[in-house]
Amino acid sequence: MTDIEDPAAPPPWVRSDTAAAGPITDDERLVLKFLAALTDPDLDVLRGYLAPEAMYQNMPLPPAYGIDAVLATLGGLFGVLTVDRIDTFHLASRDGYVFTERVDHLTATPTGRSVALPVSGVLRVRAGKVTDWRDYFDLRAFELAVGLQLPGAPVAEPVGVPVGEPSGEPVGEPSGVPVGRPSGVPVGKLSGVPVGEPSGVPVGESTGVTSGESTGATSGEPRGVTSGEPVGLTSGGRVEVPR
Repeated sequence: MTDIEDPAAPPPWVRSDTAAAGPITDDERLVLKFLAALTDPDLDVLRGYLAPEAMYQNMPLPPAYGIDAVLATLGGLFGVLTVDRIDTFHLASRDGYVFTERVDHLTATPTGRSVALPVSGVLRVRAGKVTDWRDYFDLRAFELAVGLQLPGAPVAEPVGVPVGEPSGEPVGEPSGVPVGRPSGVPVGKLSGVPVGEPSGVPVGESTGVTSGESTGATSGEPRGVTSGEPVGLTSGGRVEVPR
């Protein structure tokens, strides 16, 4: 069971001073009868409520189009869960669309675990038949509560693993490797090369030229001199003083 102490009790957001759960139109009465029929999973009975072109979708599961596809989807769901009871607390309709706010009491047959699942449903009724049926609920909360993944549900983390974390690994990191680094290499460096430097050459220098010297000197020569001559000296060794 879930951590709700009394699953039969209405949730705290239900108001006792409103008649919003009572049907006032034929469309609303039909929807309530249809929802009640889900507790006895007889597909032939449910077929009588559906239009041939009916569609059905549990968000975010894939939709089913056409009465046969809808019944096949329901049959798959009834194979793994039972609808114990549906409590509709708020009901409204306009132009054939019936809006329900309810709690569906479900039990997963493979695990035997139950949940009281808040659901908002939108059903469209035309000529006494349900043509559209969409239910909105927290799929992940349902799966965690009953320990079961619904047929057709997107594959995410295994049940029991926190969202966004692979089992046993910190968020955003492959096993044993800090974020943003290849294995064993400091941030911003290629293996064995200091930041911003080509292999074996100090920052700001080309091969054989010290920092601050422009190109124009050949390899191994200081700036502004010819081969073999110190800065400021002529070939004979005399000091040339700038004027």
